[in-house]
Amino acid sequence: MGDLFLLIRFNSAFERILKVDSPETVIGRDAGCEICLSDPLVSRKHAMLLQTETGWRIRDLNSRNGTRLNGTRSLAEESLSHGSEVQAGSYVLQVYFCLADAIRQTGIADDSTRSEKVGNNHDDHNGARRTSLTPAQLRVYDLLVQGLIEKEVAAQLGISVHTVHDHVKAIYKTFSVSTRGELVSRWATSHG
Repeated sequence: MGDLFLLIRFNSAFERILKVDSPETVIGRDAGCEICLSDPLVSRKHAMLLQTETGWRIRDLNSRNGTRLNGTRSLAEESLSHGSEVQAGSYVLQVYFCLADAIRQTGIADDSTRSEKVGNNHDDHNGARRTSLTPAQLRVYDLLVQGLIEKEVAAQLGISVHTVHDHVKAIYKTFSVSTRGELVSRWATSHG
């Protein structure tokens, strides 16, 4: 089975797009989970994504508040399809097997008021903008476009969240964007 991308929303607001690389990926509030969701309604180890020969599946790990698949509480391991919605606490993780489809669902690439920022006319400049980042900013940038949130970037790089936030502000300024979604969209259009 192919790639799996999750469009992650918190309280209906776009947060990030994440590519799932591991055939067994734990979702939960615990910082050790592969997909960390900071929400008290999410159990420490809430659910698991599984890649099988027949496709991707989701299994609830006896979470306190349950896992919902397409609005229905999931009590057993269930199959995921393109566009499925998994809910854990206040988070909704929408399933896509193609990065371009996930990006389209954010509304950023289709928003005509922002098309100037994410359109093809800037694609040639992305490489130049990337090279203008400091080495520390470049490390943060690479993790951001992989879908990590600032807290996860800080943990992976061994630096403070405040330092990561300062780097993120500089990265946004360099790429002329104001949100993570715009940054990921810009990255995806130059790599797609």
